[in-house]
Amino acid sequence: MTCLLFSCSNQQELAPNDWFVYINDPENGLIKEREVNGIQYQLKYLPPDYWIYREHKRRSQLIPKVEQDSIRNLYTKSAHFLLTLSTNPEKLSDVDITKVGVSNYQMYTQRMLKMNFHMKEQFSLKGKKYEQEPTFVNLENVHGLSTKRNFNIVFERTNDLKDAPKWDLRIEDDTFYTGIHHFSFRKKDIQSIPTIKL
Repeated sequence: MTCLLFSCSNQQELAPNDWFVYINDPENGLIKEREVNGIQYQLKYLPPDYWIYREHKRRSQLIPKVEQDSIRNLYTKSAHFLLTLSTNPEKLSDVDITKVGVSNYQMYTQRMLKMNFHMKEQFSLKGKKYEQEPTFVNLENVHGLSTKRNFNIVFERTNDLKDAPKWDLRIEDDTFYTGIHHFSFRKKDIQSIPTIKL
């Protein structure tokens, strides 16, 4: 079942600290980075076990194995990504990503409206044959405590995605006007993700 959902594990188990080191290592193919005109893009694939860990932390207690499997099966029905937008302070005077290219309060208000409610049309994910829009895009609320911004992006894990040897996530940036960007994720890298051992 898990293999059919393009999330087959190699059965290796890692403790949480080692597991996060693994998924955050660019050599494992789950995190992509790019910089254009001082705008930094970091796109990370979030495996189903990431959500098991989130639930574990929320409860502050061990989750039974049966429930871990239930959470894992639920999240294999979708493909989750985390996009982090930030700036290179050596190239841009505006450190806060939300203020890049903004010269007045009206422009800032328009920028925040777009980033909060109108980012969905900027993303698409292509599998073997077809390209689909995300089912959900959410800007995380940082309450002004960070100069970066994180977007949770969710796609339906269709049969076309399950059959694809790689996924191509396309970003058409009409917020900062840096162009069209493609981020590729290989099936073999996703299938090689260890499970998390709580």
